[in-house]
Amino acid sequence: MITIKHSSVVGVVLAAVAATSAARTDDQRPVVNTLREVYSALRACWSPPPLAELRGRLELSVRLSFRGNGEILGEPFITFETPNVSEEERLAYRISVARALQKCTPLRFGNGLGGAIAGRPINLRFAEERPKQKI
Repeated sequence: MITIKHSSVVGVVLAAVAATSAARTDDQRPVVNTLREVYSALRACWSPPPLAELRGRLELSVRLSFRGNGEILGEPFITFETPNVSEEERLAYRISVARALQKCTPLRFGNGLGGAIAGRPINLRFAEERPKQKI
C-alpha cells in the first residue's frame, strides 16, 4: 500500500497494491539481478496518467523497500511531489504509480540481489514532461 498524505479516497484505492502484490506469482517474469534492473523494471511498468488529466510537468518520488522474495515490504511512501499542481493531478499520478507497483511486483530477484536488497529503502522517481494545456 502506498502511504498518501491528505487523501483518504486514494488510500482505499491503493490498499489493493499490498494485497495483490504478494499474491502474484509468475515464473515468466524476468530475473532482476542489479539495482539498475530494479529501477528499470519498476519504471517499465508505469504508464503516466492520460493527457487530459495533466496540464504540465508533474514529478513524484517514492521510497520503498523489498523483501528478499521481491514483495514490497511495508508501505511505499511518497517523498516528493511537484508543488503548485491541483489535487486532481496529484491523485492521477499517485494512482498511476500505485498501478505500476501493483502490476510489477513482486519482482523476481536473482540469487544475490534478494538478500542484498531486502529491507533497504530505495527511491524511485516518476516524471514526464507534458505540453501545457489551456484551462
